[in-house]
Amino acid sequence: MPSLTLYVDKEIAASRLNPERVKCLSSDLQIAVQNHLNPAPDTFQINMIVCQTCGPAYPISMTLHFRASKQRDKNTIMACLEEIAANIEFHLKSRARLRAFATGKDRIFALDHQSSHSSPNPAPATSKPYL
Repeated sequence: MPSLTLYVDKEIAASRLNPERVKCLSSDLQIAVQNHLNPAPDTFQINMIVCQTCGPAYPISMTLHFRASKQRDKNTIMACLEEIAANIEFHLKSRARLRAFATGKDRIFALDHQSSHSSPNPAPATSKPYL
């Protein structure tokens, strides 16, 4: 269940982001993670947050969280980060600080919860744990 969060400075967002660029950037980031981390289908999530950057060095930062495995070794993770960095530079013309965090298989817990209010045809709420 890899999860990528991209934090973009509000000035860069205002000048360089539009719906089409967000769509293309998201697609390229997803491809990079798919190519290197090979997550299970429909488990990868991207969040983009526009924010006020407090540090002058990196107007864009990113965190990538994923379950550790033998296939996801240091070289694989670094190749993934390099591809993500290249995509950020291509789409947003900016440098970025990228961080990746691997979590042991038995140390991450997640829950996908669907509210009965989230669809036009209300159904009972459902939850699906990932342990």
